[in-house]
Amino acid sequence: MCYKLYLAFGCRAPEIYAPRRAILNPIASSSGGASHEETFIPGDIDYRGLARRLGRHGASGSRQIHAASAKRLSFSEFRGYETWQDVAVSQTESSLKVIAANDAMIEAYRQGVPGNGKPFPEGSKIVKIEWSSKKNPESPYFVMVPDTLKSVSFIEKDSKRFPDTNGWAYAQFLYDAASDTFKPNGNDAKCGYACHTTVAAKDYIFTAYPQR
Repeated sequence: MCYKLYLAFGCRAPEIYAPRRAILNPIASSSGGASHEETFIPGDIDYRGLARRLGRHGASGSRQIHAASAKRLSFSEFRGYETWQDVAVSQTESSLKVIAANDAMIEAYRQGVPGNGKPFPEGSKIVKIEWSSKKNPESPYFVMVPDTLKSVSFIEKDSKRFPDTNGWAYAQFLYDAASDTFKPNGNDAKCGYACHTTVAAKDYIFTAYPQR
C-alpha cells in the first residue's frame, strides 16, 4: 500500500545509528517457489552470507532481486544518512521528526532552491527520521524528546531512473525494535509522489530551509 510521505521533522537523538547491512530472507511465493524480502540490520554487509543465500535459491532468486531493486529504492542507496546535515525539524501530536539532506541538496538549499525558481540538482537526497515522543523527565522545564525510533523515509532525485515522477523516488522503512530491523513499506518508488504534487512549484519538496 502506498504511504503518504510528508517531509516534516523533529529532533534526532545522537545515540541512534542507521542499520548498515542488507540480508535476503527467502519467503514463499504464490507459485510455490522462493522469492526474497530485504531485511536491514546493523553492521557491515555480510557478503559471504548473501552469497550463500543466493546460491541456495538459484538464479531465479537473483533475477527477482534485480527486478525489485530497479523498481524501488534500496536502503543501501542512502548509506551514511545519519551524518547528513539537518534541514528542518517538526513534530506531530505523537512524533518528533528530523529532516536531513546530502551535500548536493544542502548546497542547493543554501543557494535559495526552490524559492529562487530553480530545481534541486540530480543526486539530491533527503531523509525523514521519525520517533515517538516523550517528556524529558530530567529537564527543569517542559521539553519533548525522541523516544522509540519509528521509521526512516527517503527521497532521491534521479530523472533518468524515475522519469514518471518528475525525477523523484520515494521509500519508507518501518523500524521493528524487537528484531532491530527495518522493513520496506510500499511496493515501488512512486509511493509518496501523489501527495508531493501539491508542491510541484517547489520541485515537489515540502520542507523549507529555515534561517539559522
